Amino acid sequence: MRCSFDISGLTLRRTFTLVDVGNMNMPPPPEPEATRPMMSDAPDEIEGEEIDAIVPSRQIPLGRIVTAVILVAILVHWFWPQFPIRHAEGVLVPNEPYQGPPSIDSVWAHEGYTFTSLAEIELEARVLSKKRYRFGNEADTSKYDLALGWGPVSDQWLVDQIDFSQRGRWYYFHFRNPPPISPNEILNNSGNFHIVASNDKVLETIADLKPGHIIYLRGQLVRINNNEGWNWQSSLSRTDRGKGSCELVWVEEIFIIPD
Repeated sequence: MRCSFDISGLTLRRTFTLVDVGNMNMPPPPEPEATRPMMSDAPDEIEGEEIDAIVPSRQIPLGRIVTAVILVAILVHWFWPQFPIRHAEGVLVPNEPYQGPPSIDSVWAHEGYTFTSLAEIELEARVLSKKRYRFGNEADTSKYDLALGWGPVSDQWLVDQIDFSQRGRWYYFHFRNPPPISPNEILNNSGNFHIVASNDKVLETIADLKPGHIIYLRGQLVRINNNEGWNWQSSLSRTDRGKGSCELVWVEEIFIIPD
């Protein structure tokens, strides 16, 4: 077999002597492999090993995972919609709230504030809406407002036709269709109650309430003030309107009435 190279008209010849193996056909020489760009002069296998050794695996620190889980849980707790509890149609709470003379000492201190009892209040009611507040003296003493209804406003038929909401320590309602009863009748059979929890058990119960729950509540309508001149006072009427018409209640007992 011979290999020859033609360079500028000159033919250089090199002769190789091979052992004669008869008429056996020799396989053709292998095709040269296609070349590809290399990141370095090292073989592929070594290059891969070097990359694995140099580039660390990107693992998220456990602390960040725990923080993310906590943040998601808080957001879900704050913003997850509260699906209301439904009942059969009909008035569920026929009686109006009871109001009478104070049933405890008229003045007491609690967590840096002075409380004065103005009247005792006792009621059963349907929870129409609940709102959590977090800032200011009002939120420091009363973390939750409950919009409560009784009489015709405890009827599922009526509640289905009204949207209830709360903001800025007020309670609002909006009719989806023409009013089934007069707005005055709704206002006279409902109220926005600023809830002051007298103990942790009361606070936990209020935190668990959902629209549609039927509750029993007993406590004191109060006036609250502090040493800086701030004060807040409850309404003593269920039919008044405007500023100061909400009930500010020191809640001594509250529970959900089972169906």
